[in-house]
Amino acid sequence: MVVLVGQLTLHDWKAPWRRFRVNRMVDRLNSPASPVLAVNHYEDWVEDPSRDETDTYDWIHPNPRGQARMARAWFAALRPYLKGTTAPI
Repeated sequence: MVVLVGQLTLHDWKAPWRRFRVNRMVDRLNSPASPVLAVNHYEDWVEDPSRDETDTYDWIHPNPRGQARMARAWFAALRPYLKGTTAPI
């Protein structure tokens, strides 16, 4: 089984601590038999809804652009584990 854990997109003052904790948990639980991976959603994420290139409606929840970015991140993390499946990639 492969477990993907999403890193939050938030950039508040607690963000570095949260990311550290998630990465520490992932490192502790990861194994060759059951990989556990953190999916990065925060890098280059634009929270400010007043900006043209924003990824959110309200500083937190993703708009269609943010949803597409998150989907690409999830798929990129999962794709190496889809080899040998019958579903089209």
